[in-house]
Amino acid sequence: MKQLMHFMIASMMLICLVIASAAARHSSDGETIHQAAVNNHELTYELIDMRQALKEHGSDSEATHHLMVFIRDQNGDAVTGAKTGFLIQGPDGKQQRVMAMGMADGYGADVSLDPPGTYTIRTKAVAGGKTLLHSFDHVVQ
Repeated sequence: MKQLMHFMIASMMLICLVIASAAARHSSDGETIHQAAVNNHELTYELIDMRQALKEHGSDSEATHHLMVFIRDQNGDAVTGAKTGFLIQGPDGKQQRVMAMGMADGYGADVSLDPPGTYTIRTKAVAGGKTLLHSFDHVVQ
């Protein structure tokens, strides 16, 4: 039991290191996959493929990608302190509901985008008494 706990802690630390590294360099590692205007706010979505990095470090995490949304207000300032989450429906009909963490002027969460196909990504962000809702489709090869 103790070995399992150590393995789980080490795996989580590895995943956190990969995410933190990718988020810190999000402009070079993340691929912008979608942009939208919602209620006088700009939402920019970036996707970071973590499969190779996790494989190189021997992790067996089910997450394949890190999804980020960057929210800017009408003045172009980053919206901070929002409660943000994603509801993702895959091509196989399975749904993932994940809460995003604030990081690098955006909000990110680990997601599994496997198998390939079309994913519907729904976002909900609540900040300053405003609720932003947005949905789009993204194709994973």
